[in-house]
Amino acid sequence: MAKQNGRGAYTQLFDELFAITLDKGEILLTGPIDNEMARDLALGLNYVDSLGVAPKLRLCSGGGDVYAGLRIYDMLSARPNLVCLVEGLAASAAAPRPTST
Repeated sequence: MAKQNGRGAYTQLFDELFAITLDKGEILLTGPIDNEMARDLALGLNYVDSLGVAPKLRLCSGGGDVYAGLRIYDMLSARPNLVCLVEGLAASAAAPRPTST
């Protein structure tokens, strides 16, 4: 799930932080909503499911691709025990949708 974005040490630090939080059942989603983010979320959710803990999503995004956002929404809707924390911004395709109970 490492992202190559030319920022060197910053990217390595982010990847290490991502791995540490993932081991605690937390998934970080930051930046634009796109197919790469949807893929990373699927991998992260599968890993957290293998840990046997309730996933916690930490989200900060200004939005992005609507189709990737719908894929992400479908993945999250399938997990009723998911906790979603918005840290900063969740706009457009990243905005949490109301759910019925």
